[in-house]
Amino acid sequence: TSEPTRSYARGVILNEDGILPDVTLMSTLADFGYSVATFPKITHALVVTLPYSNQLSLQFILSRVYQKLVQYIKHRKLCAYPAIEIYDKKLKIITSMIPLARQDDFYVPEAVPEPELDTNFNTRGSVDDY
Repeated sequence: TSEPTRSYARGVILNEDGILPDVTLMSTLADFGYSVATFPKITHALVVTLPYSNQLSLQFILSRVYQKLVQYIKHRKLCAYPAIEIYDKKLKIITSMIPLARQDDFYVPEAVPEPELDTNFNTRGSVDDY
């Protein structure tokens, strides 16, 4: 088998809870090559919120927390993907959310590969890919 591919998208939350986004900010982001994506409200997910202060915090999350999440997901045989991270500089926290429902709705168009059906009839990466 080939190495699993991992991809990510980086962006800004422009609209939350029905508040209209700043048109000037949207225009500036478009000038820098950003595109607009809309995601549904997450109704069922694994959520972890941890303090974020420096690069060490990031390394801890990437190495320790995701390892524990993967174990939890496998042990309970959950269908959980993709991981969504929200960095709040003001509160100095990172919130990691992994949807348990409507997972395909959380991919940006640029990250969605052409479907390739494998022997397990899985068209997306799974927690086993991480």
